[in-house]
Amino acid sequence: MFWKEFKLISFDPGYAVTLGFRVRGLDILLTTLIVIAVVIGLQTVGVVLMSAMIVAPGVAARQWTNRLGWMVALAAFFGALAGVTGAILSSLDNGLPTGPVIVLVITGIALVSLFFAPERGLVWEWTQRRANRRRLRAALQAERVKEFAA
Repeated sequence: MFWKEFKLISFDPGYAVTLGFRVRGLDILLTTLIVIAVVIGLQTVGVVLMSAMIVAPGVAARQWTNRLGWMVALAAFFGALAGVTGAILSSLDNGLPTGPVIVLVITGIALVSLFFAPERGLVWEWTQRRANRRRLRAALQAERVKEFAA
């Protein structure tokens, strides 16, 4: 509900005004929904887990796609995966608190995404730079051979 409107006011509120949307009302609704989620989450799981679960799934998902719809779906998947995995891992040991384990799992997912996501990950970037350097060296070598032969 309100997907197009929330997307529009999040990225281009000026354009939303020109289309005739009530930007202020939609902005207040979006902010209210976020505040409600945070307040409920703070009371339920605490500040650290709530902060991690708001930021980390989005960070991880952003590395894998450029499309907002896919990013939201991936963020939801990563958040659910972290919650379930963290709860299962914490149940394996009596004294292991669930919240911190969930934070560690989502942090791991975010770090894997930052390093290994195609086209954005640090490993991808490193391999691309390395390939570019090789191509440049080969081109320079070919140019030197060409000059030497002439």
